[in-house]
Amino acid sequence: MMSNETDVCCEFKKSISLCWKNLRYEVDEWFMVDGWQPRRRRKVILNRLNGSVRINSLNALLGPSGAGKTSLINCLIGNVPAKNISPDTEIYINSEIITKSSNSLVSFVPQFVHEIILGRFTVLETLYYAFCFKNPAHYHGRAYQHIQSTIQELMLNPKVLQTRFENCSGGEQRRVAIAQELMSIESKPQFLFIDEPTTGLDSESALVVMKCLQRLSTQNGITVLVSIHAPSSDILDMFDQLYIIAKGGVCIYSDQPGRLRSHLNQITGIALNEDDSPIQEYLRIASNGINDEQVRKLTQESVQQDHQQLTAQFSIPHYSRKFRSSDLWTQFRRLLRLTFIADVRHIIGILILIIITLITYTSITNKDMVIPRGCIPFNIEHLNQTCQNKLKEDRLIGTLIMLLFLIILLTFSLGIAMYSLMTVNFMKILRHEYRTGWYSFSSLIHPVHANDLITLIFIVIISVVTYYVTSGILYIDEYRINWYRFGPLYLFNIVSFLYGQSFGYLLTSICIDQFEILLILCQVVVVIVNINNGLIVISDLMDKPFYRTISHLLGSRYIADGYLYTYYGIDRCDPQTEYSQILKQFFVDTDYVYSNLEKPMIVIIVIRIISIIVMRWTFSNVNNGKIVSATKQETLTKILTPAIEIDFHEKSTFVQILDSNNNNVEPQMTKNEFQQFCTGRYIIGWRQLTLFATDTIYEVRPTPESLDDLGDKLILRNLSGQFQFGTLNAIMGSSGSGKTSLLKVFNGKMKTKLTGSTQFYLSRFVPIRTCYIKQEVSKHLIPGLTSKQSLVYASKLKNCHETQTIDHEQVADNLLNELDMTNTANTLVQNCSGGERKRLALAMELTSVRMPNLICIDEPVSGLDSNSALLVLRCLRRFIARHPDITMLVSIHQPSTEQLDMFDLCYVLAFDGLGIYSGQPARIKSFLSESIFHR
Repeated sequence: MMSNETDVCCEFKKSISLCWKNLRYEVDEWFMVDGWQPRRRRKVILNRLNGSVRINSLNALLGPSGAGKTSLINCLIGNVPAKNISPDTEIYINSEIITKSSNSLVSFVPQFVHEIILGRFTVLETLYYAFCFKNPAHYHGRAYQHIQSTIQELMLNPKVLQTRFENCSGGEQRRVAIAQELMSIESKPQFLFIDEPTTGLDSESALVVMKCLQRLSTQNGITVLVSIHAPSSDILDMFDQLYIIAKGGVCIYSDQPGRLRSHLNQITGIALNEDDSPIQEYLRIASNGINDEQVRKLTQESVQQDHQQLTAQFSIPHYSRKFRSSDLWTQFRRLLRLTFIADVRHIIGILILIIITLITYTSITNKDMVIPRGCIPFNIEHLNQTCQNKLKEDRLIGTLIMLLFLIILLTFSLGIAMYSLMTVNFMKILRHEYRTGWYSFSSLIHPVHANDLITLIFIVIISVVTYYVTSGILYIDEYRINWYRFGPLYLFNIVSFLYGQSFGYLLTSICIDQFEILLILCQVVVVIVNINNGLIVISDLMDKPFYRTISHLLGSRYIADGYLYTYYGIDRCDPQTEYSQILKQFFVDTDYVYSNLEKPMIVIIVIRIISIIVMRWTFSNVNNGKIVSATKQETLTKILTPAIEIDFHEKSTFVQILDSNNNNVEPQMTKNEFQQFCTGRYIIGWRQLTLFATDTIYEVRPTPESLDDLGDKLILRNLSGQFQFGTLNAIMGSSGSGKTSLLKVFNGKMKTKLTGSTQFYLSRFVPIRTCYIKQEVSKHLIPGLTSKQSLVYASKLKNCHETQTIDHEQVADNLLNELDMTNTANTLVQNCSGGERKRLALAMELTSVRMPNLICIDEPVSGLDSNSALLVLRCLRRFIARHPDITMLVSIHQPSTEQLDMFDLCYVLAFDGLGIYSGQPARIKSFLSESIFHR
């Protein structure tokens, strides 16, 4: 007892590094009135939170899914709009940390790490470039040594260095993201925020990661704050302080892990047995929501306790990374390698698209369209042309004009699409790196523009050569290259691409987080610009001064004039006796064709300057740390003032809670004749399943003679097993053992990687219909829809061929209620938490009356608290009970005893893809005992 008190005293001798007071965070929630009228209301995410963390400490944010853990992190790092934070919110940082820090104060690793790392790079390339950005140039020679040591600390297999990041397992990706933030040798960030660092990891790997973070906080003076779901007792004891948030955004506990049991007994009177986990009881209470009596008692006590601890003086930081020429060069090299080596498939795809489009355009047009010169003699009496010839010539010229319009449309559309729609995810990664202080804004924007210019020049060369060869221009110049024509054609193509590229930059900087709006704006800009280029609508013939002014200001008409000039103004008419009727018809002044390019160039420059200004603003942290206004300088007085009381709602909410004994009795369902027939029969079996890491061009791949010799090339090795109808099966194993790969094999996604010895045995009584839900569920959901709307539309689409009447609204309500998501019914899917999105993706697959009979789900409970995880598994258990002719395969990490008992069969994989157990969960203990005894 004495040692515990000593530890507590030592802990509170540490200075407070970060504190927050009266933190209230709200967002706009849209809902429908009468089924069609959209309305907006404010939804409280965090409700008057008070708390602090100390220097050299490892801190945990816990709570049920959707409680606001990620929102709290975003508020603390300044990644939310200031308008959504109440004016009386106060956040302070220790001034000593600011004065001694020469680098970025904050590093942040989000839950979805693919949003911050370029997936086409190998892990070695990813960490190398991170090292170069985070360290001075004279340290770059130590990069590989530092990378190797960091990889070893995080217990990553060295062979992962040569693997592309997008091909790593979920657990490996998360550890690589953490390693990326540890690449600095001298100046590490003072604060490291990590959202769900153990999600997707097995228990051993999760323990290793947390040990690394604990060592990082103690040895480097870093304050580490992680959000975590249902940690094991070993992980829980590593934390210096726990911060538990209940549903409704209120804090119910803020103290050391050792005080959980006594604090719960003191405030609520709940006495736990020695075998009961106090953290699980807290999470169970937290799931009840803000209106629960126990939650209110714990919240009021937490407010008073946190307020008494905030007694140090703080101030607000203002940080920006200074420009370094080494950062500029490293960024430029990285972008070149990404564009032309790592992700060259995009360039190849664009070139193939351009070539196919140009060949299609020129092949469907009349080859004689280039023959008419469009020249008229000054003396009209010398014109010798019949009316029939004149009409034919006009038709051919009209065809060529339409072709030129399509070419301009293609170049401008590609220019705007390549640098908006195709790069929006890439720009998000650069934004994250800039916000966390990897490099200055100059080191970001200048290499991007330089790399894009090189890419553009290369693409335009291929495009112009293809067009020059296929469009019949060679016929005009007697099958010789006329450089006086080729050069201007290339020039005007470059200007057209630059024009579209500039608008792409602008739209991306404005709508980087709203892809749907970005897509619509791109189409609107393409239509407006091309209508005003003068080929379809000749503004000079219209008595519309405003329209003519817009056409001249946009400058796109002068690019179109250049295209016309290359055809009808160069070596076509005799300047002594003829003039070009076409150029005169479109009001093209041949004396000012090149000088008029200054107008679209001015537009290009202005648009780029505006895009840079907007990008600088949108790429900066949303509130730049200025949550506390300049008038709040009386820091100590502010902290010691009473905290604002929490507004508890009187409206009750229904939350489904599982009891601690996991009493989930399966409902007795009436089985039809076929379902009774399926009981006890196998739906799928496999023998000698071996999976390579690489694809092959051969239909059947030979089986390697020795599985040990190809250790680095095999993912799964000689697996055998079978699953029955009407069972819920768990696929378990350490991170990187091949669980996801095995699910993809069952779903038919890796046929070219299997060996010839692999054999599958399928049920002959029913065709196999598969379904696969990824671990990353963002692609399953459509942004812009609420949770309930997503389920309603899923039910309508999946049941459109059903003859019976289906109440789609009722289907959605039942699923939301069953998965404890009633409070998110009117929340947009992009605003749901990670755990809520996982449950929503699962619910969408459960809306169908005719379900697939082999459902594969990758990590459905990762990122969920213990209560939510039990709710999901209970839903799956009930679903199997209702459909005994369906088999469900679930990959899972770190299941508790209650979760494990819900499965009918466990299939366990070792690290190298070897099967080490297949049987009932209840037999695992005896199986291990027998294995150890026989050894």
